[in-house]
Amino acid sequence: LRLWRWLFGVEGGPLFDSVAVLAVTNPEFVKSTTCVPRVDRSPTRPKLVLEPTSNGKAARVVTGTRLGARDIIIRRIQSRAANLNTASPSAN
Repeated sequence: LRLWRWLFGVEGGPLFDSVAVLAVTNPEFVKSTTCVPRVDRSPTRPKLVLEPTSNGKAARVVTGTRLGARDIIIRRIQSRAANLNTASPSAN
């Protein structure tokens, strides 16, 4: 989290991976839509564009989380941290 704070100047960490795992393990806790992603190669800065319909390969995009998602993510992170602490040689 220190790296995240140093890079982006915010407290906390990236939830992208946590929400991605949640979408696979507990899909009922995420809101999603199917669309076709593409990269708009504009001269100033490339952007990811999500189109509802197109002649491309469709992808599932998470657009939000549902009630209870936060608690599941926090519980998993705390459980993982506890497991890491007990497995650490310096913790013994």
